[in-house]
Amino acid sequence: MRVSLSLACVTAVATSAVAQKVVSLNFARASPEHKTLRKRAGTYSQELNNNLTGGGYYTDVALGTPPQPVTLILDTGSSDVWVLDSHADLCSSEDLQSYYGTCLATYDPDESSTYEIVDRDAFSIQYLDSSGAEGDYISETFHIANTSIKALQVGLAESSTINSGLLGVGFSANVAAEDPYPNIVDLFVEQDLIDTAAYSLYLVRLPLICTPFCLIFPCLV
Repeated sequence: MRVSLSLACVTAVATSAVAQKVVSLNFARASPEHKTLRKRAGTYSQELNNNLTGGGYYTDVALGTPPQPVTLILDTGSSDVWVLDSHADLCSSEDLQSYYGTCLATYDPDESSTYEIVDRDAFSIQYLDSSGAEGDYISETFHIANTSIKALQVGLAESSTINSGLLGVGFSANVAAEDPYPNIVDLFVEQDLIDTAAYSLYLVRLPLICTPFCLIFPCLV
């Protein structure tokens, strides 16, 4: 088990030039109900929402074939993508939910034709606030920004103290697995969607109104 340096810690980085290939994800400051803004045309675009009450930036993506919608927290301080199993302890226990919150979305491997097990009981991650999750590592098709990442290694949490999975976009060397594996940023490059294993964040804060935010793969210098 590896301890992540942060949970949903977002760092703002200003960007200025254009790369040959980019995948753009649009952030949106929104109400606690996770309302989204209209997608921008002409780019790989994914809305993320600022949870004004619970903190963190959330995104509605999908996993599997056919795609199953899941809600994940963007986290620049960790490197694994993980989701809640539909039979996770938190999602099945009213007592746990009264303490940690109701599960936002879950994934059922039995309903996907592209699900493969990678390593049973190998996924275990803990964050500095003592929250964490445990389960299996699986391989799945991950749908984000109007595109699909094939065979992404994903943590499938059967036990969790967090009511949403995470979209970790840190260095692959810092994944929770004992042996590092190509994470989502690496696979964006390997599957020829972007040219560089990097990303940039540009966050503009304007109070009390809907404000666009931007996560771009790769990093623009």
